[in-house]
Amino acid sequence: MNDFLLSQITLITADLLTLLPLVLGLYVLALNPRERANQVTGIYVLLLAFINMAMAAVLRNVNALLTHFALQVFVGLAPLAGPASLLMALFLLQPERLPELRNPLRSRESVQRRILWLLWGLPPLLVVIDAVLGTHLLFTPPAPPIVEPTLALAEAGKGALGDLITLLYTILPPASLLIVIPVLIKRGQIPAARRSIGWILFALTGMAILLESLPTVPGSRYYVILFVDTLYAVVYTIAAYRQIFSERLTAARIKLQPRLTLLIVVVVLPALALVGITANGLVYTLATRSADARLNDIGTLVGNDIQQWLEFNAEVLQAMAAQPEIISMDPSLQEPILRNMDASHGYMYLVSTTDVLGRNVARSDGKQAKDYSDRLWFQRALRGEPLVTQVLIGRTSHQPALVVSTPIRNEAGNIVGVLMFASTLNDLSNAVLQARLGETGFAYLVDEQNLLLAHPQMFQTPIDKLEDFSQEPPIQALRSQTNRSTLLSTYEDENGIHWRAYAAVLPNGWAVVMQQQEQEFLIPPRTFATLLIGLLGLISILLTTLVWASIRQIAAPVEYLTETAEAISEGDLERRIDLPGEDEIATLGRAFSHMTNRLRSAIQELEKRVAERTSGLERRTTHLQAIIEIGQAVSTTRNLDDLLNQAAQSVSEKFGFYHTGIFLLDESGQYAVLQAANSPGGKRMLANGHRLLVGRQGVVGYTAFTRQPRVALNVGEDAVHFNNPNLPDTQSEAALPLVAGGELLGVLDVQSTETNAFSEDDIETLQALADQIAIAIQNARLVEETQRLLEAQREAAGLWTRRIWKRQVEALTHPAVKRTPEGLRLLSEIPSPPPAEQHDRGPEESPKKVFLDPEDPRLLHVPLVRGEVVIGYLQARKPSDAPPWSADETAFMQTLSDELGPALDSARLYQETQINAWQQRVALNIASQMRQNLELETILRTTVTQIRQALDLSEVHIQLSGNRETTA
Repeated sequence: MNDFLLSQITLITADLLTLLPLVLGLYVLALNPRERANQVTGIYVLLLAFINMAMAAVLRNVNALLTHFALQVFVGLAPLAGPASLLMALFLLQPERLPELRNPLRSRESVQRRILWLLWGLPPLLVVIDAVLGTHLLFTPPAPPIVEPTLALAEAGKGALGDLITLLYTILPPASLLIVIPVLIKRGQIPAARRSIGWILFALTGMAILLESLPTVPGSRYYVILFVDTLYAVVYTIAAYRQIFSERLTAARIKLQPRLTLLIVVVVLPALALVGITANGLVYTLATRSADARLNDIGTLVGNDIQQWLEFNAEVLQAMAAQPEIISMDPSLQEPILRNMDASHGYMYLVSTTDVLGRNVARSDGKQAKDYSDRLWFQRALRGEPLVTQVLIGRTSHQPALVVSTPIRNEAGNIVGVLMFASTLNDLSNAVLQARLGETGFAYLVDEQNLLLAHPQMFQTPIDKLEDFSQEPPIQALRSQTNRSTLLSTYEDENGIHWRAYAAVLPNGWAVVMQQQEQEFLIPPRTFATLLIGLLGLISILLTTLVWASIRQIAAPVEYLTETAEAISEGDLERRIDLPGEDEIATLGRAFSHMTNRLRSAIQELEKRVAERTSGLERRTTHLQAIIEIGQAVSTTRNLDDLLNQAAQSVSEKFGFYHTGIFLLDESGQYAVLQAANSPGGKRMLANGHRLLVGRQGVVGYTAFTRQPRVALNVGEDAVHFNNPNLPDTQSEAALPLVAGGELLGVLDVQSTETNAFSEDDIETLQALADQIAIAIQNARLVEETQRLLEAQREAAGLWTRRIWKRQVEALTHPAVKRTPEGLRLLSEIPSPPPAEQHDRGPEESPKKVFLDPEDPRLLHVPLVRGEVVIGYLQARKPSDAPPWSADETAFMQTLSDELGPALDSARLYQETQINAWQQRVALNIASQMRQNLELETILRTTVTQIRQALDLSEVHIQLSGNRETTA
């Protein structure tokens, strides 16, 4: 295997190691770009991919500008791989820390976060500063041309801060990772499910450090880095997919067809791009190698021609210097030989000899002798150099000339002079000018002092001195290589044109350069690249279209299934799925249709049941509402007869019964007596005093006896049913006990003209209604009883009030007071009652409101009422000429009466209280004095004396059982 094939395999391997992380990173991002875990993993893997791409571009070294840019990218991003691997490992081991990475500049630790982000951006920032300002803080651009790409990679990051960046970003993170992972695992901070991932990452980091530290073949270290980075990308992607995606994967919001297309495209298009880059790189390399070969061949041919020309003339010159005539240093002997030499070599315009002082001895042109002691060719030959060449402006031709000299030695070996010939540079120029390559390829020749000897443009204008080509890039690069005689390089001239040059050093120190513009020999690879880009673009479009169409064939049935499922979920159960074929999707569609049919049947059955339940619930709701309305109606009725009639009528109307009757037990409890009914037959039964014997007649008697509801769904088949001629249309009957407080009050009887008219729910509802009616009946009875008690209490209170006031009036000396214009008079006798009262049946039924005297309209009688009892009257008479009593005046008198009655009653109560208090004081005083004496007679005397004094009595006596009396 030749070196070229090996190098191409190596470069293709580097491209593959670049492609894999790129595809993985794009795939992870495309899998679910909204998921934070995908973003973190994808960015990390793409970072490794960009580093690998930069290294691969430098190693391929297809273009000086591209290589320079790739070096900058590599130097700026490569330091970030270590910290990124550390953070990614920590994230995989403790994914719960992921939310802490969000919005770092807004967190409480904003200063620390800013420092962290500054450290992340420091290497790229330093590279940008170096590129803009020309500093060498981190990036040190290699001198063109870049012959050894691996050497350029090693030297590009050797700036002033290179060692610090290497320590902080390349050495410390892997070392920290080797320490952190075991510590976290041993402390139990990593769950058991993640420990295997931790040990895998630990082993991977250790292997990477070992591979990078082992001695390798020169230039292979960066291929090791490519391999390690790719391995990192693969392992971290697998670990992330296993750990994070399985735990945190959220549903992607992109539709199936574009998502699948994107996933395939991000895998296929980079591969196509790699094929294109590899093919283009190979074509470029072949074109460059072909151009280099042509440059090398032509340059070598030109160099060989010049070297042969020089060697031929050197041999001729040295052979001539060995002739006796020349050694004799006799001008007459030398000149024929010199002229013969000049005549036989047309390119020589002068052949001469000089003595050891540099003066001409003989010349082939017959001109006057000259002094050449200052010439280099003379000085070096005189020092003994066997052959000396020098290019200069000739003193004879005044044109650029080549002088070749050799020392003349006598038989003793001593130098007696110098033999030289001078020739124009036309022959050399012709040899150089004939070396053409394409439209722009040409050769030029410089001597050992880098003075231009031959160039296509050299003789287009007169020259008076030789041009120095020391600063030409090919010559400069060639002279800088101390151990090389040939060199291929690329450079850019002052016009911005890129050249590819071959330079070779001849044995005498001359250098021949063969160069050609890159744009000329790169026309085929560039044309190929254009066609390749177009072809790859067309293939990409075609592939994307085919993938889109292929996935469409899969996605369309899925979308159809989805649309149908959504329609079915919205209630359209008539939708059917009709997918032809026998594939999985068609099978799924048929299964879905079968499921829909079963669901439709189930829903129809459910709807039927729901309808039945709904109907029952509506009926029950109606009944409950009727119960509430009936309950509200009967609860507000206090009269028992009205309550029973209203309940019977309401039950029949609300429930639609043919007949509703309410039976109450008589006092003996032997009969259930019909008390209310709504039907015409029921009303006839009421008029006839219909009653049923408890426990013996009909369902009503049965219910009254058992206190349990009794239902006859078909009265013709029920043995208990009482066939009542007043209700001939009855087909169903239900009797429900009226029970309140554990006491059976009666029976609610309902009858319908339909058979099976009562369900269990109806019986429950009617029983609830019967319970409410029973409570209402009990409440009505309680109200009636309470009213009777209140009336009795009211009558007793009125009688007591009248008795009290009667005693009070009898005790008064002046029970009446009269005010006339003549003054105030106290009446000792009670006036006759008002005329309206005289005709009443009793004083308790006398008027309690203001009224005018029937015989005297000027006289107004105002009753003084206390409670329900009239305790007196206020009489007021207007003068004869005064207007009649107005409504306001009457109301005022009524108000005055309302205030006067309580005031009189309060005065009476106060007076009674005073009397009672006085009586208690007298009794206490008498008792106190009695307790002070122990003799019976003294006690009796003291008692009668105190009583007579206290009550102002004329006589008091106490008589004990015997014949003795004590009198005071």
